Amino acid sequence: MKRKLSPIMIFIAFVNLILFFIKFFIGIRTNSLCIYTDSVNNLMDTLSALLAAVGVFFLSRPKTENFPFGFGRLEYVTGFIMSVIMTAAGLSFAYGSLERLFAPTPVWFSAKYSVIVGATCLVKLAMGLFLSFKYKKDRSPVLKTVMMDSFLDCGITVAALVSFTLTNKTGILLDAFIGLAISLIIAVSGIKLVFSSLSPLIGRSDVETEEKIRKIISETDENITVSDIKIHNYGIGRRIADIYIGGTTVESRSTVQKKIKNRLTEELGLQSAVEWEDII
Repeated sequence: MKRKLSPIMIFIAFVNLILFFIKFFIGIRTNSLCIYTDSVNNLMDTLSALLAAVGVFFLSRPKTENFPFGFGRLEYVTGFIMSVIMTAAGLSFAYGSLERLFAPTPVWFSAKYSVIVGATCLVKLAMGLFLSFKYKKDRSPVLKTVMMDSFLDCGITVAALVSFTLTNKTGILLDAFIGLAISLIIAVSGIKLVFSSLSPLIGRSDVETEEKIRKIISETDENITVSDIKIHNYGIGRRIADIYIGGTTVESRSTVQKKIKNRLTEELGLQSAVEWEDII
């Protein structure tokens, strides 16, 4: 599948970089830990999007003699690195929030800055909706990671804005508490994405797909027995299944094998090698 995600990722990186400068300036001027943390989070998003653009560029390269299955797994590697960056940023922010709890400092509220921060939230929401639309067409793990991060950032900015607005009424510790909550949300989300990106790389079994394969084979001929299924994942749209079957059938073995392979390609998008073996 030909992908054109690199320009999208570069655009996302550019927008996040602008948001970073805006929030960083406001965070420094107001001494708000929440807004400062949110700004650095946007900087991490910028780096992640640029990394994703590089990964997608290699993904779009044609197969070579040395890499006969293409570069699809780079997409999982890119998603994994992005997730690690998100986790590290969250833990770093949590440390800064704890420091603010034990050594509180004043925060200077500004209605003008509140409006600007609110506008950045709308930008992130629009970005998430745009990526959600793209994800429906291209089930890319990179798109999924950036999309989820955009929606998460929108919620984080809302929390930072509420904290910033209410700081004068509730005390300066609110900034630290909200900052800590935001940091933990970022870290936990990053850890979840680490495992979801890492699973295909370490060869985790795809039980759901295996069950679908068994169902298709059973529907093709109920007398066929499946002895083993091995699914090799080389990226989205580049999965290969080695299937070993046996049993008796009215039709010729080659006819049954062809039917199974065609259904697997049409219904699951799987390339497959169906081997017939005698099951004792």
